[in-house]
Amino acid sequence: MTAGPGARSLGVLAQLRRRYAGTLVHDRDGGLGHATTARYVLDAGGAAVVLEADAADVGSAAVLCVPEESPEALMISVDLAPLDQRTHGLTGDRWRAAHGAPALRTGRAVLATAWIQSVRAGGQVLDASELAWRNPAAELAIEGALCRLASASPGALAALCPWAAGSMLPSERARCVGADQLGIDVLLGRALARAEFAAPAWTADGLRAAVMSLVAGGAGAASTTPGGG
Repeated sequence: MTAGPGARSLGVLAQLRRRYAGTLVHDRDGGLGHATTARYVLDAGGAAVVLEADAADVGSAAVLCVPEESPEALMISVDLAPLDQRTHGLTGDRWRAAHGAPALRTGRAVLATAWIQSVRAGGQVLDASELAWRNPAAELAIEGALCRLASASPGALAALCPWAAGSMLPSERARCVGADQLGIDVLLGRALARAEFAAPAWTADGLRAAVMSLVAGGAGAASTTPGGG
């Protein structure tokens, strides 16, 4: 893989990947309005997100607002479907690695596949055909290797997390739980942080180099922090 989607689509993807939860507004009884908080991960194929939802809402249409329902939010129109372990089981595993267990204040929480129909961003609408969001790290079967590469330097990963300095958790517990063309996802305790590459990476060599560059930058930051290496 040597080329990616257009700048507009890639910008929307970056906004979506910088967050890990949104507001899911459900279409019940022919009208939007029932809202729940939904933690999500983007599927490697780029056509769907896996998120937590009320079992009663699976099979209906909804709008995922990221980060929350507001005029400035990404408004992602989705169709909710049951999570198919044969096609999205690995994404479900990634969701659990990042978030733990599905939980809602009311209703029966389940993981669902939210198939993206369109995205409204900044007054523009992109339909599903414009969202070329496939993850090259997954397509090249190296996402796990990239996560292990980054996780080999947990102190450097923790230094990439803006809130890590105030955390009571040891930096040695930081680990990488996701990698894609734009950056990596870092987990420390139950909190997630996004660390972005200087530029998108589309090849195996480019992805490895981008991860190593991020880790080196984190290591440099850690070495200048009191108590750092």
